[in-house]
Amino acid sequence: MVLTRRRGILPEFECALRAAGIPYLSVGRGGLLRTLEAADLTALLRCLVATADDLALAHALRSPTLGVSDEDLLNLAARNESNWWLRLQASAREDAASPSLLRAARLLADWRIAAARLPVHDLLDRIYHDGDLIARYLAAVPAALWPGVVANLEAYIALALHLDAGRYPSLPRFLDELARLGVDGGDEAPDEGTIHADEASDRVRILTIHGAKGLEAPIVWLIDADNTHQPADAWSLLLDWPPESVRPTHLSMLGRKDECGARRTVLIEAEAVCAAREELNLLYVSMTRARQYFFASGIVSARGRAKASFWERIEAALVALGHNDGTYGDLPTLAVVSQSVAVPPGVVERHLPVTGVGRRIEASSPGMTYGNRLHAALEWLSAGGDPSRPPQSMAAADWPAYCAAARSILEAPRLKVLFDPACYLRALNEVEFALPDGSVGRIDRLVEMPDGYWVLDYKSGRPEAELLECYRIQMERYRATVRTIFPGKPVHCRLVFSEGESLDI
Repeated sequence: MVLTRRRGILPEFECALRAAGIPYLSVGRGGLLRTLEAADLTALLRCLVATADDLALAHALRSPTLGVSDEDLLNLAARNESNWWLRLQASAREDAASPSLLRAARLLADWRIAAARLPVHDLLDRIYHDGDLIARYLAAVPAALWPGVVANLEAYIALALHLDAGRYPSLPRFLDELARLGVDGGDEAPDEGTIHADEASDRVRILTIHGAKGLEAPIVWLIDADNTHQPADAWSLLLDWPPESVRPTHLSMLGRKDECGARRTVLIEAEAVCAAREELNLLYVSMTRARQYFFASGIVSARGRAKASFWERIEAALVALGHNDGTYGDLPTLAVVSQSVAVPPGVVERHLPVTGVGRRIEASSPGMTYGNRLHAALEWLSAGGDPSRPPQSMAAADWPAYCAAARSILEAPRLKVLFDPACYLRALNEVEFALPDGSVGRIDRLVEMPDGYWVLDYKSGRPEAELLECYRIQMERYRATVRTIFPGKPVHCRLVFSEGESLDI
């Protein structure tokens, strides 16, 4: 998911996704008339109403519905008739006219006659049928974008029925209403079409933070995270209504700040506190949508500002947690990264280092602390680390005890072969994986032997009976994961406990 507070910045991101051939679902609220396919149809309808509208006709001719070539358009532009409609009809009567130009002239002439007597919906239905419109867009549009385009084509024809229940007696009245909705329709502006569920499962979803409540995704990007500018309403309502009261204790209109007066200061300040709390709620919502990875990106103006941005809050939290490189955590991983955009003058691009892998965080309980340090010792020694010195994550004073515990495991008779490079084909420590449903996990050690794979999971305690069922469920999940990633060989699972004890699952 890509999350934002402002829809106004989305066209740049949508354009980049289209250029890269990445399928996406946008918020789509009020955006139908801004799509290219809707603009194509509107231009087509306009040239049926006003034959002197050369720009609308040229647009319609070049759209997939009519598919006239650039060469044909240049030939029309060079003719002497007073407008393009007359040029098109005159060109179609000549022997040298191309098939696409002949087809366009015939269809447009028929549709113009139909426009004078058919309701708008029936006219569009005829255009869709006679022009083989759906098939032509299918041939012209990249596969990644097709579900969104066909949804918008369906939404456009449905719009002819939905606008005032279809009570528009003429095409000009319908076009006037589209123009109004396109310019200042606000909440009335028609939404983009809904992509069918079977087409929407493998797409980047672009949403406002409010719209993402209750949803999750393996990877979440919060864009424009360093922007604190939110356009203020010219007027707003100041309402004080305690929950226990049957009616408001105060109701008034708020205008410019210098006109608010002093009597309402307490209420205005309380409203500001609520707004600040809502800011934190939005940041919380955006960060908790991620199952696996969360990224924040943005640019910042060199000018000072009164309140902290989402970026600055995240950055400050990372510093407070002792992670100054921009990352924190086990899972999900959090990264604060710079946004690669063209930066206008007077704006400074923000950069923080990026890492794609989370790190283990030192646990506070003694048992978990021991387990994490034993993991680190096993990983260090099994990867060929020097036994005489500890890994960077461990104090020198603690190393002898953990080194001895790790070596007792590495040298245990049932385990030694799984740590001996001469016996295995390859071995990987700390193998992170993500499943299609967004769930994630980490295998402590994965070993490929000639006869199959071995999954080792380190446990710092002893094999207690009441925990074995939980361990069994965990290991079966690991087994299924390895079978999916590396099919064709059997997968064996073994729990490894302190002092070299082990148990096959």
